[in-house]
Amino acid sequence: MSPTDEQLRIAARDIEPRDDHNNLSASALVLAMLRPDVFGVAGGPPLRIFGQPAPSGLLDIQRGPYRSGHGADNRRGNLLEALTKHFRQTSQLGTLHLLQDTWTMMSGRCSFALRALGWSAHAGAWRVARHALAVPDSSIRGPQ
Repeated sequence: MSPTDEQLRIAARDIEPRDDHNNLSASALVLAMLRPDVFGVAGGPPLRIFGQPAPSGLLDIQRGPYRSGHGADNRRGNLLEALTKHFRQTSQLGTLHLLQDTWTMMSGRCSFALRALGWSAHAGAWRVARHALAVPDSSIRGPQ
């Protein structure tokens, strides 16, 4: 069963600013986790916490210009915000840190991919996700 937009909005309400890494990277990350064969790393197992196949509401592709607070990318952003808030409130700090580190990594990779491709943030997470995961680690971290 897929959560509704309203349920996700309520669950994500009042998230701490330090925990929000933007809807584009959240959406790209959720798409990559739910459909790694299409949006992530080919051959990776899909996240199955919402069932298999994943509910269509979490896989909807947002077309047209991005609108803050609306649409499929926002829905997936609210999902990660709600999970972050839940893990913080229930003191599941190990899981919280893994989620935050992964989201932060995806945010950096999305920014790099957008710049490299000459796209704006309005390109849509569905276009950015696969490119973001294809960026070599050395490009993100710089020389070691």
